[in-house]
Amino acid sequence: MTPYANGKLQNKTSANSAEIRFHFVREIQMSAYKHAMQKFVSYNAVEIIAWSIMICCILTLFIVV
Repeated sequence: MTPYANGKLQNKTSANSAEIRFHFVREIQMSAYKHAMQKFVSYNAVEIIAWSIMICCILTLFIVV
């Protein structure tokens, strides 16, 4: 019997993969946010905030679904 025979290794591995996925998703969000900021830099602050919130909401929906 190894210390991981009771399923702790599997739980730890799935937690690590979820953490990696979270960081990967965060990278995508940040790159999309930076792209939005570059694209809408000519607009005023209210439109930049509105677009960034909308993009974050869309990405969050993709993550949840």
